[in-house]
Amino acid sequence: MAQEIIDKELIFVRHARSWGNEENRENAPAHHPDDPPLSPVGQKQAQLLSNRFFTGGIDAIYSSPLLRAVGTAVPTAEKLNLSIELVPFLVETDTKISGTDEKTLASMSDKIIVPYSHYTPIADTEENRRLRAKRSMDYILKKSKSARRIMVVSHGTFLKYVYEYVLGIENGGLFRWSNDNCSITRIILYKNDTPKLKQQNDRLHLTGIEPDYFIFKGDI
Repeated sequence: MAQEIIDKELIFVRHARSWGNEENRENAPAHHPDDPPLSPVGQKQAQLLSNRFFTGGIDAIYSSPLLRAVGTAVPTAEKLNLSIELVPFLVETDTKISGTDEKTLASMSDKIIVPYSHYTPIADTEENRRLRAKRSMDYILKKSKSARRIMVVSHGTFLKYVYEYVLGIENGGLFRWSNDNCSITRIILYKNDTPKLKQQNDRLHLTGIEPDYFIFKGDI
């Protein structure tokens, strides 16, 4: 059997819990409906996410230009001293805005690269979602030729299209993907071979704040 030679490891992260995910939004700061920031729970999740990684464990970070995604990436970027490049096509499905304004992003962390290319909203069709996934990953893989481990932070619904493009799945409508807040999905790309889904919806870093989530209780 030929030796499998790893080309890249893609670490996809769904953003941590935002105010848009909270049932009680009484204390939520003012925000655009398409661009809620992380809630206090989400901020803690993002910090716990950074604990999963060590110096040299990630070579590049890319993120959707929306607050909840960028806020998820910041603790890891600061811990590893990496920049966060914003990729406009990584926004959530049916996003009506061009992204978070650059002044707000610059105030969050000096690891965020601004200015950036803003997203131009387009018709939210299945075809356009797949096109955005392709454009996003083609850009990231071309830009990161020398990087081996790449983190990509995006959104729950849109990540489905990214996974299916990377894995070469043509009819993804036959099943659904789980993308819980602040979960990790890892896909290994091999040289001259098919990709491998290594982990999906991994949330082990969150056991301290959501212990019941990991206890299997049988079919409900």
